[in-house]
Amino acid sequence: MEYLTNINDIQNLYNSNRNNKEYETYEKYLSIYFEKPSSKDIYTRSYEDGKFILTEIKNPKKKISIESAKYTNLFDLYKNLKLYNDIILDKISLLIEKPTNINDNDREKFKELKENYVLYNKKVQEIDELNKNHLEKLEKLTIEKIDDSLLMAKYYNERNLIFKEIKNEIPKTSKDEIIKLFHNHKNKIPEQSTINKTAKILEIPSNDIENWLKWVEKCYQYLMIKKSIYQKISEIEEINKNFKYRFENFIIKKPIIEN
Repeated sequence: MEYLTNINDIQNLYNSNRNNKEYETYEKYLSIYFEKPSSKDIYTRSYEDGKFILTEIKNPKKKISIESAKYTNLFDLYKNLKLYNDIILDKISLLIEKPTNINDNDREKFKELKENYVLYNKKVQEIDELNKNHLEKLEKLTIEKIDDSLLMAKYYNERNLIFKEIKNEIPKTSKDEIIKLFHNHKNKIPEQSTINKTAKILEIPSNDIENWLKWVEKCYQYLMIKKSIYQKISEIEEINKNFKYRFENFIIKKPIIEN
């Protein structure tokens, strides 16, 4: 785990993992390197000192050096770091409780153990912060989904109550006109004068038109909030999926491209 000593903090790496031009360039050249050789190739390929080298055929002085990214599973890394720190604390305890006097070697060992503990603990805290941010996002969306569910139940009940108040059935064509009227007024109930005018055209009492409009409004609100719930469910699933993938395939050390 020597790479832990020379990387940016894990939060910054998490934010930049695969979401930048640097990684796009890395994938582009790596893809070229592993393509099946053909007569149309503009590069020759070689492998030197752990790096993939693309050399221009027409100008051999021009080379592209690709040092691979290093990956880790953050779930496993987190468990290992916690375990290593427990082991370090046990070793420190043994040093402190040593029956003989502490010598220079012991002090050097103690210093090394302390430095490793500080480093590993810092990385544990950084991963904890990622987990915290992830859970806070989920909590926010889940609360919003619960609130939407309560609102959906409210609209459902209100829709049923309004429907019970409607005494006179009307033709389907008239219902279609009322729905069209509602949509044409930005999905809101229009002013009374418009309702009265529509009532005359459809030869339906204004009160019935108004009740049908209220019913249409509650149907619309019910469907919109239901759509919102499905969107939040989908968003929660997507966030969990991305989080799991990024944790399991985490770039702990960025690739290096040299032209």
